[in-house]
Amino acid sequence: MRAPKSLATTATQKMIRLSMSLLILVIASCHPGITKIIAAPPRLAKLVPLAEIAAPKLSGFSGVAGLASCDILLADRSGRIFSSRNGSDVLLLGTVPGERAPELETVNGLDVIAWADPQPLLARITLDPFGIDSLPVLRHPWGERWVGPVVPLEHGRLAMAPIAHPYRFRPAPNHAPQARLADVLDAEGSLLTTVGPALHAVAGYRAWAQVKGAIGRQGDTLLSVAFEDGLLYRYPVSVNSSLGKTFLPRYFKPVTLREEVVRFPWIRFGELAYVFSTPQISQASFGPNGTLYAIRNYGFSWQGRKNVYVRSAGAWTPTAQGLEVYTPYGRLIGAYEIPVRTRSVRADVTGRLFLTLQSGGIEVYQDPTARPTSCPSIHPASRLIGR
Repeated sequence: MRAPKSLATTATQKMIRLSMSLLILVIASCHPGITKIIAAPPRLAKLVPLAEIAAPKLSGFSGVAGLASCDILLADRSGRIFSSRNGSDVLLLGTVPGERAPELETVNGLDVIAWADPQPLLARITLDPFGIDSLPVLRHPWGERWVGPVVPLEHGRLAMAPIAHPYRFRPAPNHAPQARLADVLDAEGSLLTTVGPALHAVAGYRAWAQVKGAIGRQGDTLLSVAFEDGLLYRYPVSVNSSLGKTFLPRYFKPVTLREEVVRFPWIRFGELAYVFSTPQISQASFGPNGTLYAIRNYGFSWQGRKNVYVRSAGAWTPTAQGLEVYTPYGRLIGAYEIPVRTRSVRADVTGRLFLTLQSGGIEVYQDPTARPTSCPSIHPASRLIGR
């Protein structure tokens, strides 16, 4: 016969079970897990590869723009500007001062804008002869000189969204004055007007998190997409009223955005800021005629990391992604597979699609929504070597 358990042993086992239950609850509260899927993503088609541009030695590409001439303009993380000609080489054209990593923007394949942050840079790129013509960076109503996504407009004007930088945090100060999404600048960089929704910001980073994204244009209509909620907006450039907004498809239920700011008494200026969220869009850009190319997130999982300064430290990591292409009104045109760890996407007027990878290299594909490219410099399996 089995000996009966003592009351002390039974009580100890109950305490152990209770302690384990409490531990599981604590772990669950500190480890959010995965986002809830609410809709199946579309079936992803394959892109047709055209070329690969290897990253320059000791650096990587930060920006790319396809030109109407079929040349490809490139910028690397040290500020060097290159051009690829005839599909056989990458030629150094010049260098942006300050070792900044510029992004490159063009709509028509003719007007090219370079922009960078945190060292503010806003400049026009001229090619014949080559030049970097800097424009003044205006002080934002929130007190800083910021540069964000840029799009060339007609008649030499620019639209620039200083708060919407997709991965540079923009803090709103206490009692932040009203600001709008985008500044419309003349050819010399002077402010003409502001466009977009009024940002009624509370102090911190929540306003930035809600408007971070990309801008583009369709004719004289300004387009913007907010990555966090997947909202596509349309605005006339001359006034502040909206022409409408569209929610892009949602595939998962986002978590509640959380921010944590760490300040140290021995540092007078500066702070450590952490924003935890699950954006609907990872990166995006607008191509010719206002077509939207968006790298969509299809779900997130929580990856915990050690950080003594942050409660429940870690990061939300996408579980799957795909490239989705939309009309300027938000209608889905197609969905496509992309390489893992794609950093950005750009399309040009010649029918080419450029995907910049986290490694700094660039892969070139046929734009699946455009006519086959007629550029003679791009051939299947060609490889351009950055120097």
